[in-house]
Amino acid sequence: MFFSYLKNFISKFIIVLLGVGLVVSLGVGTDIISFGMSDKIVAKINDKDITIEEFNYFRRLRFADASKKLLSDKEAVKIIDKQIVNTIARRKVSSEQAAQLGLYVSDDEIEDKIKGSSLFSNQGRFIGFSGYKAKVKDIFGLKIEVFEQILREEVLTDKLESFFSSFVFVSDLEIEQKYRDDSTKLNFYTLRANSSQYEAPNFTDIDINNFIMSKKEEAPISNLTYILAQLDFEELTKDINITKKDIDSFILNYSSDDESISDESAKTLIRKRIALNLLPKKFKSLNEMAESKSFDEIISENGIKNKVISLNLDTPQRIISKDLLSKIVSTNFSDRKVQVFISIDSLWIVTTLGEKILSKQEALASLRANSLHNYQMDLLTLLLDDDKSNDRLVFDSTKSDIKYSYEFNYDLSFADFSKVTNSKIGYPVIKEGHFVPRVISAGSENFIVFIEKVRKADTDFLLLDKDKIKKDLSRPRKEKIYRTFLTEIFTNSNIKYNPKYIN
Repeated sequence: MFFSYLKNFISKFIIVLLGVGLVVSLGVGTDIISFGMSDKIVAKINDKDITIEEFNYFRRLRFADASKKLLSDKEAVKIIDKQIVNTIARRKVSSEQAAQLGLYVSDDEIEDKIKGSSLFSNQGRFIGFSGYKAKVKDIFGLKIEVFEQILREEVLTDKLESFFSSFVFVSDLEIEQKYRDDSTKLNFYTLRANSSQYEAPNFTDIDINNFIMSKKEEAPISNLTYILAQLDFEELTKDINITKKDIDSFILNYSSDDESISDESAKTLIRKRIALNLLPKKFKSLNEMAESKSFDEIISENGIKNKVISLNLDTPQRIISKDLLSKIVSTNFSDRKVQVFISIDSLWIVTTLGEKILSKQEALASLRANSLHNYQMDLLTLLLDDDKSNDRLVFDSTKSDIKYSYEFNYDLSFADFSKVTNSKIGYPVIKEGHFVPRVISAGSENFIVFIEKVRKADTDFLLLDKDKIKKDLSRPRKEKIYRTFLTEIFTNSNIKYNPKYIN
């Protein structure tokens, strides 16, 4: 029966993971103030009690090193009290889920945890169970059964995280590639065409008009002009009121002695976090609208007429991210006239113009940009097409040639090399004393790369780093899976506060 439940649970979890993605939760489910609660109970989470005894224990720990200024701020103390309750609630919900999955903590495990704790040792030796019980009662102010229940919940929570970590797989090939990319070191030059000697052609009115006409004819096929509207985090959260209490809570949690956060910055960060929660649902809603409504209807209903921009792929501009541009140009708009994309923390509604529209100024700018681009590409391609038997001689000849400029990069890993060049260059094409055999385009820049020296990774040392690399690769995957799961259970949890303690 357990395995049947586990199978159903994992199936549901995977659906949630694929549908929701990684989101950030700012709280625990639904907040309710419950009157008539016992004075011994601070709150209830899914009908489980959070006692005043347990609350006071964690409260003493939290305020042990607090400044007098903080302790004298009643509003700040209220915020921290609620955070303490929410932290306890999360642990209880997580341990409950662990138990439902069949995870178990034995008495021997609790005993080992007690013996191994620095809280109950003297000069590295366990103080004995009589000393342990006296310390829990007299110093911590807890009953033994309450303290051991806390330990049990902590162990169950750790086991739950390990359980989800077991779903993460890192192959030997991934480990080998990561080791190779990080341990291979390169010295290389990036060469660019110097446009100081470039003379732009004098484009006539006939040239400009012909260009405009050619784009009109190409438009239905090439989709070179797009109309976009952005639904950013501010639009997504415009109806949500961020209170002073919310801001104070955020600053207390995320600011440090080294870095202060202003109220305005905190409000922006809070809105961005809330927007991440709202993105999946809004993305689904906009896609449903796009099935039956026009671009104008969608932006009107969402109140973002002032967020509309045009994107002309013939005219050099940087108004959207490279990632979004890639998504747009790879999408077939003939299937559906309006498409919706997620980019960073915004939603974008996109459509195409039925006819290519270019002003004379835009056309002239495009002609000049295309001409300069072709000039640079011709100069760079010339080097690659030269005598391939001796790239080093070809490269050396460019150092005294004013048509080229170069930049030297020293001792970069292959992984960093890929970041610097902003290009996916295969490892096999990296050869010492040779050009990378293609022109690389990064944004509006075009350049080629000459590899001066390669210090390849020594595979004999892979074994020394294998475990660390595996952990490094698996950590973000584990965190994503576990965090998504916790977000799901916390969102569906119901916490009730006793107004005597939390209001």
